[in-house]
Amino acid sequence: MENVTTSPKIPDNDIEAKTIVTFVMPAYNAGKYIAQAIESIENQTIRGGWSLLVCDDGSTDDTLEIVKKYAAKDPRVKWMRMPQNSGCVYQPRKAAIVAAESEYVAPLDADDWIEPDYLEKLMSELRNDSVDAVYPTMHTGSDGRIFLQYDASVRHKDFKGKDCVKFTLDGWRIHCGGGIIRRDVYLRTFGKYDSSLTYPFSDELLTRQLLSECAIVRFSDAKYFYRENDESITHHVSYKLFGYLINHCSLIDFTREIYGTNSEEYLLAQRQNFHGIFDALNLLNHHNFSKSDTEYAMTHIKECAAKIDNQTIKGNVSRKYRLLLKLGFKPARFVLSILKR
Repeated sequence: MENVTTSPKIPDNDIEAKTIVTFVMPAYNAGKYIAQAIESIENQTIRGGWSLLVCDDGSTDDTLEIVKKYAAKDPRVKWMRMPQNSGCVYQPRKAAIVAAESEYVAPLDADDWIEPDYLEKLMSELRNDSVDAVYPTMHTGSDGRIFLQYDASVRHKDFKGKDCVKFTLDGWRIHCGGGIIRRDVYLRTFGKYDSSLTYPFSDELLTRQLLSECAIVRFSDAKYFYRENDESITHHVSYKLFGYLINHCSLIDFTREIYGTNSEEYLLAQRQNFHGIFDALNLLNHHNFSKSDTEYAMTHIKECAAKIDNQTIKGNVSRKYRLLLKLGFKPARFVLSILKR
């Protein structure tokens, strides 16, 4: 018989009740949107048992002043500030999670927002003590369409955290933004893995590391609205785009350590790394990068190439591109420019 218990009881109306869930919100120059994010939390159908901790990352606009106004009126809203700008979302989010004192944390970016029944739906999935994380559906903030949707068949079911990692390696079949996660799982993850995750796309690696530490993961139909930011590096061509190459190298090390070289996870990481090299070469071909930016890219392309496990990828990637890579990077770029891959 399934060991089912009721989800942690959160008093619906007692705003002074003990905090079970802390919303953690890293913020940097988010003055334009952060009020909407805060109010979406304050408008939850569950009124008590949660708090919001905003960690300002050295904003130069009115972000902190806005947060302080909400904190002055609502005892559930608290704030802290990094000693200096960290340059990435990871550090202020980590600082807020470490500072939280609740059993669960619920990440929410300062330019996103959630539905009023978001927390209620997530908490309803905590059916037993082994459930460490529950994730919502992600929708774009612009028109409400589904942003990255997992197969609806996974909703309301138990999945081993380590099994979920494979879903993220095969085209991100699940999306693990937002949600509620046991704080001690986060702390365990922070303690095991590199805390200098400051490069672009490093949050993808942290997500996978976090999943691997979860006993059971569930998926809900709670709605999280993601704002597509025109200032994001994914919307601008710059050397920072090549940060995904660092992620691929780290991912190979991670899957080898956790799953072994004979695992499907390791194979998928190898394939992702292999194709990422050609994506980077194509990017160099189609944009006019400076000499220093090109050198930066080539440094990481070479690091990725050194990670290739030829025995693993043989028969799992195109023979044409394996042969092309053997020619060297300059000939490969030339051929790609002709093929317009």
